[in-house]
Amino acid sequence: MAIDTLPSQTTLRGLKEAFGDRILLEEEARTPFQSDFGRIVTRLPGAVARCSNAAEVAEIVRWCRKEGVPINTRGQGHTQTGQSTTLGGVILDTASMQRIHSIDQVDPTYGPVAVVDGGVIWRDLVAATVPKGLVPRTLTNNLGVSV
Repeated sequence: MAIDTLPSQTTLRGLKEAFGDRILLEEEARTPFQSDFGRIVTRLPGAVARCSNAAEVAEIVRWCRKEGVPINTRGQGHTQTGQSTTLGGVILDTASMQRIHSIDQVDPTYGPVAVVDGGVIWRDLVAATVPKGLVPRTLTNNLGVSV
């Protein structure tokens, strides 16, 4: 599929058939994902994928890649100029993936590492690290956005 070609409704229904209720095709479910915090760009996605873990994310990404369907991730949608939108493609909604798996893994190069889902809010990660005497090495200036 060419980059400038939108996925067909048949293709998107195939996504729904493959992944069931994790895939939202109804326009009223897709409309909140057509813009981001900046409200400068409007692009209605063809589908929204609501995954609950990394394995489901990987499945959706593999399917979209195989079918040539554009895919974009979105946490809290705090981008300014449409980075978390897609026209006709699939929005991978990670907002509900808010589990902090571990904080104390030690990487030989980086030291302590936090393993978190893509929807974890920075504020929650900081709140979980501080009692361990740790603070993430890099922080955004808005702790209300997802990692």
